[in-house]
Amino acid sequence: MNHLVLKKLKETILLYDVAIIGGGIAGLTAATLLGKRGYKVVVLEKHKTIGACNKLQMQGFPAFEIPNLPFRVPPNYKVTQAKIWSPNRSIIPMTFENPILYLQYRGPENSIDTFLYNLALKAGADIIPSSEVRKLGNGKLINEIITTNNETYKARCILVANGASNRFRRFFDIDLLEPKGIGLGAVVENIDINPNEIHGAFSQKIAPMGYSYVIGHSDGTATVAMSARPRYLVKKSSEYLEKTMKFFQPILKDSKKISSFSGIVTCNDKAQTLVHKNVLFIGEAGGFQDPMFGFGMAPSMKSAEIAVKIIEDALITNNDNIYLEKLNKFNKNTMMKELHRKIKLGIFARKAILENISDAQLESIIPLLKGKGKQIEKILIHGTKYILPTSISILITRPFLLRYLFKSIRYIVRSRKNHQ
Repeated sequence: MNHLVLKKLKETILLYDVAIIGGGIAGLTAATLLGKRGYKVVVLEKHKTIGACNKLQMQGFPAFEIPNLPFRVPPNYKVTQAKIWSPNRSIIPMTFENPILYLQYRGPENSIDTFLYNLALKAGADIIPSSEVRKLGNGKLINEIITTNNETYKARCILVANGASNRFRRFFDIDLLEPKGIGLGAVVENIDINPNEIHGAFSQKIAPMGYSYVIGHSDGTATVAMSARPRYLVKKSSEYLEKTMKFFQPILKDSKKISSFSGIVTCNDKAQTLVHKNVLFIGEAGGFQDPMFGFGMAPSMKSAEIAVKIIEDALITNNDNIYLEKLNKFNKNTMMKELHRKIKLGIFARKAILENISDAQLESIIPLLKGKGKQIEKILIHGTKYILPTSISILITRPFLLRYLFKSIRYIVRSRKNHQ
């Protein structure tokens, strides 16, 4: 297997307009957009390869969240079918007229990571491998980065895009992001599943306060994963993944695990700091991740787009005070407020749907999805205006759901009071 290896530059150029820490989705998107605008950009990636930590699993873009960027990311697969599994393995098939999810390979070859890597290179960005940040300068402006290989890079602006990590937040002593969920998964082989179909399961026994899923690939492999609240996975992480694989045994059969991966869902639900002096946090480092199902690629790309517009406006001034004032708009940008609104809505949905429901209730609720593919598609693709009429039509014929709704609202209110 010929993995894409980043080529090291023969000579380090010290002065850049923008330095980006992390060569993931957010970092490479920002590098591409800045490079296209003529800025000198360097991306410092701690691994030897792009996508090194993603193990060739599949991740998705919700069809209603495709970022409006000057380039289009071609999807590997389009999900038009779903099978929802109840705790007792009853299966509700659903078919959609339009894709509800676009799936992308992640990893070091033939993936969205390598696609963005090539775009960033073409835009003129320098991408430096094996360059983990060891030290950052400290002054009115933070414009110096020293890496573990003792190379120094200087830039007027720094973007932190190192994924779901609080490392640099701790370094600057600013508010931390709290984990909302932990995901574990594996890629298995010897399996035959339609690559345009996703299998999803909800059960407290295999994914407490979360969900599990299987996504098929066209090469006879599949991604099997689960997500749950962090407290359930501290000591029993592998146990719950094994439970998930056993639950899906009817379709996994004699498949063999060829790799594994893990991830953290960190959401910026309390307007945590996004700007420290001339350092901006984007992607999952800024908490831009969907709290309901963990989608991170679309919010990461959107946050990069917003950051680039803010930086472009700020870099035209030579006055440090005005420069910092303009960068600080990243916290208050209108599009940023919209992202925060979606994150809070997702947290509400997760608490109401995933964290306050028993397997017995799920057995009663999941069958109600039968024949509702068109309604769900409208909600997912065309927006929230379809939620109320669809919900009311179901609620008025199912009194127990009304009781569950009131119970969920009471649970959320109490949770907020206890947190305060």
